[in-house]
Amino acid sequence: MTAETFGQCLRRLRGEAGLSQAQLARMVPIHQSNLSRWEGDRQAVEDRVLVERLETVLGAPGALTRAQAPSLLHGDGIDSQRIDHAVRRPRTVDDRTLDALAKLLASTRHLEDCVGAAAVLLPERGHVNLLTELASESRGPIRTRVIDLAGQWAQHHGWLYTALERYDEADQWFSRSLEWALEAGDDDLAATVWSFKGHVAWLKGQVGPTIGLTHTARRYTGIHAGQTAYDALQEARGHALLGDVSEVERLVDEAHALSQLATRQMADGSAPPWHYYREDGFWNLEGGRAIAPVRPRQAVELLEAGLAELPPDQLHADWADAYRRDLEAAQRATA
Repeated sequence: MTAETFGQCLRRLRGEAGLSQAQLARMVPIHQSNLSRWEGDRQAVEDRVLVERLETVLGAPGALTRAQAPSLLHGDGIDSQRIDHAVRRPRTVDDRTLDALAKLLASTRHLEDCVGAAAVLLPERGHVNLLTELASESRGPIRTRVIDLAGQWAQHHGWLYTALERYDEADQWFSRSLEWALEAGDDDLAATVWSFKGHVAWLKGQVGPTIGLTHTARRYTGIHAGQTAYDALQEARGHALLGDVSEVERLVDEAHALSQLATRQMADGSAPPWHYYREDGFWNLEGGRAIAPVRPRQAVELLEAGLAELPPDQLHADWADAYRRDLEAAQRATA
């Protein structure tokens, strides 16, 4: 049975208490418009004190807190009881709890590929808030693993905002992820976040920051080849906008060799978990995107090939739609 979202739980508890939205809003007190957005899962409640106040008024201690973190993102094989325990007692987090939260993040990434960023954003916020609290409370030997995992959740949350074109919020989450990655000493995650910052700059049409931020990501050595390959192509995108054909071709050639190494690393299981979607089709898509401004005909071929190679569970992802728009633009350029 699918777990309730925060909004569904709040609406149910209010109904069981025999209260209208207006009555509950006056008792808390809050604006009724806020209550309506929360019940519709259109806005997350980030104030824990306010959540506890709602629970007190509704006579349901802990119910909304549990719904806020273990939400509909829980899939098969997720140890929900351990996550529930972490919500109630964040200082007791252990390795098995972190294993459950890492598995949950992996399932969330795949869910987002299927249903889109908008459907995942608000349910995910409870988990991100939980990891934020764990990062604040953790100490001792387990802290490094806690903040590393918190950084991974924050990075994914930043991606969701990026997909929804809410770039300021995306950058805030990427910055938080970067802080945790640096503390944890996770160079792969840090490079990934710098790269995403460069991607946001590219989406905003800022050529200088696109190249500069991506070049910062490329300074990291000894990381997964898939990240280095991607960043070569992303930097090529920036140079393509400047019309620097020779630099674009140099970077694309560099990325091709790195992507072959990345494929081998994916096969032997040494790639970080957030690289799961960077298979052969992905490299054709990124190559097509990189060269589209300077080689539109070749870009059409690569983008068509990449889209044809996507697995069924990624066909309707937000990022797949973005490559379809790239293909349409390249086709118009060749007409």
